[in-house]
Amino acid sequence: MAENDCFDPVIGVSFDGTGYGADGTVWGGEFLLADTRSYQRLGHIDTFVQAGGDLAAREGWRVAAALLLDACERSDEARELALAAQVCSGAEFDLVASMIEHGINAVTSSSAGRVFDAASAALGLRRRSTCEGEAAMVLEFAAERFATRGETPVSHLSPLRLVPEADGGFSVPVAGLVAELARAQAAGEDTDRLAFEFHKVMAGAVVDGCVECRKASGCGTVALSGGVLQNTLFLDLCAKGLEREGFRVLRHRRYPPNDGGIALGQALYGMALVAGDTGGQQMSERQG
Repeated sequence: MAENDCFDPVIGVSFDGTGYGADGTVWGGEFLLADTRSYQRLGHIDTFVQAGGDLAAREGWRVAAALLLDACERSDEARELALAAQVCSGAEFDLVASMIEHGINAVTSSSAGRVFDAASAALGLRRRSTCEGEAAMVLEFAAERFATRGETPVSHLSPLRLVPEADGGFSVPVAGLVAELARAQAAGEDTDRLAFEFHKVMAGAVVDGCVECRKASGCGTVALSGGVLQNTLFLDLCAKGLEREGFRVLRHRRYPPNDGGIALGQALYGMALVAGDTGGQQMSERQG
């Protein structure tokens, strides 16, 4: 909002790694109705378990295993699928299943970043990251390879359907998508194509979520931010889809969408609190 001199309410799509949520869970896949001083959470990625806590941020196979457990009716079915797709070993799967069952170092999360890591693991690209964001970057590179082939993608993956929640909001279920990726990978399908289709399905969910937010709020401006939006392919798919739906789209061009840009937002928030409703205008004048 600060970068684009926008001080009116926006639908904020905050897709990131992990952050402490207002309800005590880990957030990172949120749809927010926000202005310069407050926000309301309208939707989110359906929660899953990060077994191992922060370790799951480096070992995407842990989240993939947890999502397979969510997607399958029986744990033995999930285990078989994890082994077939080479997501993890039998011992690793059993460890995650036990941690989840007994609530040992298992945190509830809605992190989009962890979903991208899980997709990378499900496709056999990166089970573990040796540097921050590695698994998601390798997933993006695979998708971009397919995009440069010039083929017309015919989606083999099911679209994500928003699920209404009791508080009037919605969630985006992702466990089934990761299970579809694992099954396709085990069947020997084209990994690059699947990576591209994953990006399209996730971007489609962002567009659908924003349409739902517009119905609830009347807001027609979307602000795309968070570390996941460093993925330029995903960013472009989201932005183009939103623009087709008539949204005004705010995106980063000068400031980083990940942690490096937080201070700018904090400055705008602080000015708005001190100066009241004129805070944004004052900041705009000072920037000018």
